[in-house]
Amino acid sequence: AVENCRSEREEERREAERDEHLDALRGEMESHQSKHVAREDGLRAEHAEAMGIERLQSMAALDEERGRVTSLSLEHREMLETHRQHLLEERERVKSLSLERLQSSEDLEGERRRSRELEEESHAAFASSKADLEGKL
Repeated sequence: AVENCRSEREEERREAERDEHLDALRGEMESHQSKHVAREDGLRAEHAEAMGIERLQSMAALDEERGRVTSLSLEHREMLETHRQHLLEERERVKSLSLERLQSSEDLEGERRRSRELEEESHAAFASSKADLEGKL
């Protein structure tokens, strides 16, 4: 009976030691798990921050590219407008030259007409003078 009692106490002591050991292991495991969770949280936060920074940088790059494209677009529009102005000026110049040529052509035609009329008058006067002279002779 004494031996059974000792044996039971020894078994209880071993069970208590195992329970303490298991509790200690659980505590270490919980501590390790807490550290792991904290590390994961830290990594997530760093990742989120990095992604946020990357996203901000990406957005800034997009804004910069948008600005560059807008600037190029404005420059292109200005170039097109300048070219359009030059074309309009050239059209006006050609129109003016065409009108001048038309006017010159009309003036030339008028001069030719007057020249023909004067030539006809001169021939008529010559013929008349010749007839007068021949009549007098």
